[in-house]
Amino acid sequence: SEIRKVFRKRVQTEHPDVNPDDPEAAERFQELVAAYNSVMGDELLPDELNFVRVQMTARYKKQLEADQSVNNGIFYALLPGITISLIGIAFFAMDSLNILDPETKSMLNAVQNKGPQSPPFRSPYG
Repeated sequence: SEIRKVFRKRVQTEHPDVNPDDPEAAERFQELVAAYNSVMGDELLPDELNFVRVQMTARYKKQLEADQSVNNGIFYALLPGITISLIGIAFFAMDSLNILDPETKSMLNAVQNKGPQSPPFRSPYG
């Protein structure tokens, strides 16, 4: 019981979440846990329980939120281009199947530079 009390106090100061700026904190913490397990002869943190506890830490949650933010940012940055591409593919398919109404067909021809309504594109930069 005395070993457990000393261990708990020491772990509170050496835990990686308490020392996020110290790269050696995780190593020291693992050494403490290994020493405790060798003296006490039982597993303090089984792998499954340790995984759940790590997921509940503030640092893990903060990193998870940052990763999701980056992933969401990439998705929303690409979304307009993907949407426009899908709309273009849909219009191309409808044009190929001849199921567009005449007004939409004339607008599509103008965009594709097929009709007399649209002059050829000239770059203002030469």
